[in-house]
Amino acid sequence: NDGYERFHEFIDYDNTPENQAIEEMVRQSLRNILDLLPPKDYELIYELYFKNRSEKEYAQMLGVSQQAIHVRKKRILKKIKNNLDEQGC
Repeated sequence: NDGYERFHEFIDYDNTPENQAIEEMVRQSLRNILDLLPPKDYELIYELYFKNRSEKEYAQMLGVSQQAIHVRKKRILKKIKNNLDEQGC
């Protein structure tokens, strides 16, 4: 396994047309999934991943604990991953 891992670090997968097409398909699926999230879930993902806020900062904005945000984030990410898996991404 060790040699296999070192082998992969020398390959630039991003430059293959197939991987670029797959990456774009995943991005589009992710956009669709995010659009279907309930507003509060979308807001959490937007603040943490698009505005780069920390869980602590976002928790303070809402007046809740960082742990509450963390638990919500994990639940939402699991939902997103399950949806991506269902779409074959």
